[in-house]
Amino acid sequence: MINLSKSLNGTSISWDIKKEPNPCLWKGVGCNSPSDSSVIQISLSGVSLSSSDFLPLVCQIESLRILDVSDNHLSKIPSGFLSDCGKLDGLRLLNFSYNNLEGSLPVFVGFAGLEFLDLSHNRLSGAIDLELDGLVGLRSLNLSLNNFTGSVPTRLGKSKVMKELQLSMNKFHGIIPVDIVGYHNLTLIDFSANNISGSVPDRIGELSILEVLILSSNSLSGEIPQSLSNITSLTRFAANSNKFNGPIPAGIAKHLRNLDLSYNTLSGSIPSDLLSPLNLQTVDLSNNRLNGSIPAALSQSLVRLRLGSNSLDDVIPTAAIAELKRLTYLELENNTLTGLISPELGYCQSLALLNLAQNQLSGSLPMELGKLSNLQVLKLELNLAKLTGLEILDLSNNKFSGEIPTFFTQLGSLTQLILSNNQLSGEIPKFGSWVFVNASGNEGLTNTNHTEPPKSEKAKMSCPEIIFLAVVAAVFAVGGFTILAKLGCKWENGNNNFFESRVKADYLPYGIDFPNGPSGRFTNGKNVVDLLGDQLKLPSFIPPSKDPSTKGSKIVHGVNHASGSSGILDDTGSVAGNVINLSQQIRDFEEETLPELEAELGCKSSESLPSYLFVVGVGGNDYMFNYFARNSHSLSGEGKSDDRDDDDGGDQNMNGKSDGEKEGRLFKSFSLEDYAWRVYHERLFLKDPLDRYRFN
Repeated sequence: MINLSKSLNGTSISWDIKKEPNPCLWKGVGCNSPSDSSVIQISLSGVSLSSSDFLPLVCQIESLRILDVSDNHLSKIPSGFLSDCGKLDGLRLLNFSYNNLEGSLPVFVGFAGLEFLDLSHNRLSGAIDLELDGLVGLRSLNLSLNNFTGSVPTRLGKSKVMKELQLSMNKFHGIIPVDIVGYHNLTLIDFSANNISGSVPDRIGELSILEVLILSSNSLSGEIPQSLSNITSLTRFAANSNKFNGPIPAGIAKHLRNLDLSYNTLSGSIPSDLLSPLNLQTVDLSNNRLNGSIPAALSQSLVRLRLGSNSLDDVIPTAAIAELKRLTYLELENNTLTGLISPELGYCQSLALLNLAQNQLSGSLPMELGKLSNLQVLKLELNLAKLTGLEILDLSNNKFSGEIPTFFTQLGSLTQLILSNNQLSGEIPKFGSWVFVNASGNEGLTNTNHTEPPKSEKAKMSCPEIIFLAVVAAVFAVGGFTILAKLGCKWENGNNNFFESRVKADYLPYGIDFPNGPSGRFTNGKNVVDLLGDQLKLPSFIPPSKDPSTKGSKIVHGVNHASGSSGILDDTGSVAGNVINLSQQIRDFEEETLPELEAELGCKSSESLPSYLFVVGVGGNDYMFNYFARNSHSLSGEGKSDDRDDDDGGDQNMNGKSDGEKEGRLFKSFSLEDYAWRVYHERLFLKDPLDRYRFN
């Protein structure tokens, strides 16, 4: 321990034998017991280590059982560490996750007692063959978020005692090898976000104690194996975003708590017993080709039911749904459901989201729906004055008849009421000036409003007036966020998809609640700029600047130049890879967007830009990649925290002026939510690995 403390001298580790002679009291050191000074655990997680030179010294601690060096900046595992620590039969856990390890997977020789190996969130690459085959006691392996290629590895310890196997977000291809069934102790398999194809082996049902099976975001095809219903321990099965076809096997959900088969080409009807198992909590069958009716037998434990974008017909089994006291999300949009909207839906007291849009529902809107006091998002359905938090009410594209209820005007938070393409009649009630009402496509309404002036009037207007009427408001966005935290500041909308970059969000679960699925937005649904566009009543999403189709009339309402992982400093994004830095974003705006905008509007930018809002979301990545990691990264030659705090780069040119020529309105936002989220994720990671897959 003395040699190790000397090796770490000069880092943020404060081990000082002179101040504290007992190593068992050093931070990050764990000993066997107060009476036994044998060191059994060393945790150096998140201390900005960049040199691996100290690692072989760790192997001199013969009593060591646990070594955690996660969340640092280590780029390699020294051969001396592998040879020396391989002789420590008591070593049970190695955690090298969240580092910068590169190259191929090291060969592990010895390590007779090693049970847990975590190399996730690194840059390891190449195929995997026999590198891990000598680990006779390995029970948990996590290689997620690397760049591994080749086929799915099956030589994972000669004793085949593996319980948890996580290979997600790599580049593995080929089929799921049937040899994986030989690991009878598996409780967790995560192969998501790879390039795996072919069918799932029917023998997978032989994994009798499997609890979690995640195959999402691959190219798997064929039918879902019936044998999965034989696994009585299986609680979560996710196979969304693949190419599965055929019917859903009967009985597949009888032991599940969570089932996700969305975004496939499954066909046929929903099995009558699929939604009824007692423990079933979440079901997502959206975006398939399912037909027939919704089964009336529903689990009392259901929290989320997503059946949207299929071809389901018949009436909604509202009597059964009304009994679901825990149901929070009900999404049945984009089907061909018919009949009346039953008052019984008003008894689902926990509903926060109700989406019945784009069906063939008819009749009047029942007053009982006013009991849904917890509702936050409502599409198609009625909302009463008790729904004080409701902002958007979309009842469009159905067959609602009669007059528009006057109590809609009492909804204090309402900003958008969309009633288009129904069979409504009478007069539109008078709403506040802040409420946008779209009642087009209702021939029986007598006072529909037309906001666009006649063409003859438009022809007489000046350029600024045309912009005000045609644009109303528009947004140009620049900035970036960090891929390390997954959430970031949610500004980019897909620019990184149009060039070679590691920083992309074009796969699930990103976009799981976005109308078009994964789009490059680093969030489950809309990002901040999208929501701002909603408030400004823009007619469509603001397009990414790098999309070749972003030109002509598409840019009139705004262009998004943001690029994931960029920052105020030009070098910030280089840590994550190829991104568009802030300076280049501004140049792209000046050299590409502005000339296109002037050509489209027929006037100079100095006349048009005062009608536009400029949004800058930047700064968080500079803290993440510079301030919080300044001991290991020296970007742009700067390392002082006070320089970061005072840096106001990114405002130049974007506050409306470039050498005094351009004008516009500016909204700027700095945030450290990325760092906070990363700390939370680290704490979650250090718990039971299965916690990430369990729903409370």
